[in-house]
Amino acid sequence: MIIRIPWKAMVALLLLLSVAAGGLAYYNRFIRVDPEELMFRAIEGAKGTASYRYRVFFQVVTNGNKIVMSNIRGERTEAGEFHITGEIQAQKTEVFHIANTTYMRDAITGKWMVIPGSAIGDHALFMVEVHPLATLYMTAWDNLTYLGKEVVDGKKLLVLTSNPVIDNQFLNTWFTGFQSKLWVDRTGRIYRSQLQGVYKSDSKHTFFLEMEIWDQNQNIKLNPPSV
Repeated sequence: MIIRIPWKAMVALLLLLSVAAGGLAYYNRFIRVDPEELMFRAIEGAKGTASYRYRVFFQVVTNGNKIVMSNIRGERTEAGEFHITGEIQAQKTEVFHIANTTYMRDAITGKWMVIPGSAIGDHALFMVEVHPLATLYMTAWDNLTYLGKEVVDGKKLLVLTSNPVIDNQFLNTWFTGFQSKLWVDRTGRIYRSQLQGVYKSDSKHTFFLEMEIWDQNQNIKLNPPSV
């Protein structure tokens, strides 16, 4: 026996299936959040970011005393050159590292000191101030949690928290018990981060590191100061 389906019903069914497929595609692209996949893209994106501008706030707490280690703005080029300005350990600081030469502004006279060689640049991966994205190099992230969305500087971002395993020599030398919070878009691009932990020598002492990032992988050019 042949069952005939009215053509109008067939058209309605096809339209319904089309709408359902479109709704699923919309859900997967704009609503669904897979924390593991998003975290992986975020960390891989951080590792693949060659140039960027940033703000860093780094604070430690010892014996109940809050000590601001650094509060700076910086920019980093694809070639690993950088410029930072702000305060490091309560001292006004401005440094350029360009073409294997470091320029440091004297906080008292305002004059530039010129230091040939790449001593500072060689240690960039271990210094919070000159390559802060390296503090987000992670090899694992336990207790990964998606907290929802927050608006940061007009952008609707996704918020992830975890207890990461950090791949950073400076941080691993001094600290442990890391807790991370990231603000990312749906592509995994990181716009803001917070990292905290405790001293290995005494867990009563803690650190807090906050970073904002923009102009990722843009064509950033630096010129040496007039000396």
